[in-house]
Amino acid sequence: MMTSSAATRSRSLSMFSLAAAILLALTCAPRGPATKRVERDGVAAWVVAADAIPTQGPLARAQAGDIALSDNDIIIVVSQASAGGRLIDVGRAADEGYDYLGGLVPIYDGRFEGAYTIESVDIADSPDTHLPSIVARGADIEEPRLTVSTRYEILATSHTVLVTTRIVNETTRPLACTVGDRIMWGADNVFVPGHGNIWRPSNAVTTSTWLCSWQDSFTLGITTGGGIIEAEYSRNETDLAYRTAELKPGSDLTYQRYFVVGDRQMSSVCEFASRLRGAALGWLEGEVRETGTNNPVADCRVEVLEGPATQIRAVPYQLTWLYTDETGRFRIALPVGRYFAWTRPAIGRDAPVMGISYDVSAGSMTTIKKPLQVSPMIMLNYEVRDKETGELLPSKIVFESYPGLRQVDFGPDWHGPGARNAFLSATGQGSINISLGRYRVYVSRGPEYSIYQEDIDIRPASQNQMRATLERVIRPEMIGFKEYTSMDLGVRTWASPDCRVSPRDRVTAAAAEGVECLVTGDVGVATDLTSAIEQCNLSKWVSAICGRRIQWFGAAARGEFLVFPTRPGQPKPSQMRRESNARSPSDLIRSIRAANRGSLVSACWPMDEVRGYLATHGFKTDSGELPPALTPAAMAFDLLEVLTWRTAAGPLNHQAYTRLVRD
Repeated sequence: MMTSSAATRSRSLSMFSLAAAILLALTCAPRGPATKRVERDGVAAWVVAADAIPTQGPLARAQAGDIALSDNDIIIVVSQASAGGRLIDVGRAADEGYDYLGGLVPIYDGRFEGAYTIESVDIADSPDTHLPSIVARGADIEEPRLTVSTRYEILATSHTVLVTTRIVNETTRPLACTVGDRIMWGADNVFVPGHGNIWRPSNAVTTSTWLCSWQDSFTLGITTGGGIIEAEYSRNETDLAYRTAELKPGSDLTYQRYFVVGDRQMSSVCEFASRLRGAALGWLEGEVRETGTNNPVADCRVEVLEGPATQIRAVPYQLTWLYTDETGRFRIALPVGRYFAWTRPAIGRDAPVMGISYDVSAGSMTTIKKPLQVSPMIMLNYEVRDKETGELLPSKIVFESYPGLRQVDFGPDWHGPGARNAFLSATGQGSINISLGRYRVYVSRGPEYSIYQEDIDIRPASQNQMRATLERVIRPEMIGFKEYTSMDLGVRTWASPDCRVSPRDRVTAAAAEGVECLVTGDVGVATDLTSAIEQCNLSKWVSAICGRRIQWFGAAARGEFLVFPTRPGQPKPSQMRRESNARSPSDLIRSIRAANRGSLVSACWPMDEVRGYLATHGFKTDSGELPPALTPAAMAFDLLEVLTWRTAAGPLNHQAYTRLVRD
């Protein structure tokens, strides 16, 4: 399946495989779990409730009826039978359940021609630990006598999820199969020892004993108890093959894999995989210090590389990495061998490329006597002014590295003031930590201002300066208005379960992008950004209106609405219940109107096929009729969001919008 010979073998196999989740409900009426919650020895499994989704983030897929499992350190969610019975969310309690995984589907042929029906997803005790676990059971659509069950359990002492799949062949013919998993990656990066980072789309094929997806402060490592993992990568997913076997009639096959859930210390994945496979381990320790001052450097990435012992001049390959503690020190467990260690410092520092080699022996500690070094912090001093008035302007500064140079990454998308390669300045003046190199820098402040561009060489021990001016290119009178206000409706903060942006970062981003008024749209609560605006001294540039996002899950359809202005805080519990229990679209709109007299109601994402109010009620953009459920009372909202991504239900184009407004 993965190598050329394996691919030929895979194509010759039978068509038995696990299907995509969207096919599952078509062939079998699933039954839900009988038990709502089980807790024992610190491990709990429960059916997710609509008002208590345990994971968050754009990739979090948990919904009411799915099953969660947690030990107060790791949390996972397996979707209910009607949604595929697959692993959809993995998070850490330290990150408030923030999920970076797209999903996982066990496969036993490497292809999806056949369909696998999930018949049940239940809470059950693990036969080994006797702790709660989640079990998904089903059968092949084409051959119901071929059954597959997958158990998900948490091994609390090692921060690991153990996934065990059992295939039972009760047919009259043998089944040749390659067992594995199809993983829909959520994290942007996949690291493979001996290969390094696999950038997607890659169409790469790798072999290794473990691999790891990583992003920000999260790692998800994958390994097995033995053998080689063959991995074939496409744009957003990877097929993993663990082994090939022939399953005779009346026999069964069980395979296990371990998902190591951790923070950004990828060394924990390497150590777990090595111990699991019985490798002899030793330790390597050292420290990182700043050149010139000799001060210890905390939070510095140390990369460990290993070279083939039989090839003296061979180029070492990247094995794993870890970060220094608050004293600048690091310690890592490694299999016996010869290693190199170098630093990959945070943005704003520079470091030598390579150190000397170090031998690690079984059961002993190898200490790097000379500290690894990084440069003092390198900075770019900047100011951004209005070309006409000379006034300092809040602005966005984007860094584009020249080819061959290290890419700028200030932090996660939700992080401020720097996120990925963009820095958001609330004041228009200050200093930015930036690594040595040549950059093309873009300075902007939304569509009303010009864009400033400059090529900058960042050098050590020098005053790196940038002075930008922006010209106001759009004014109200230019487009036929006396005045206007630039607004962003429905912005979220970390008060929503799927957002990690702080209120201060949200208002800073608005000022930097030229947005004059923010209407908040957190789920279930009206967030007041006034204090954040005052703390950031942005009252001159940004104002805010309290709004609340309402997510409705009806019996046959869904909807998402924004109501504003409204009182800050949470509404009364009775109002929340009336909204969530509304039996029809018209009941929902009436309930919102009654509790928010004088407010505006906006339908959000109306044509999204999963949560869109119009799409899930059956509205078609090429039809001249509204579905029966969308009565005048059900359509009694004020605003309709039209700039949405193209979906399977179709975009809400101008003609359809005009017809809806007229109706």
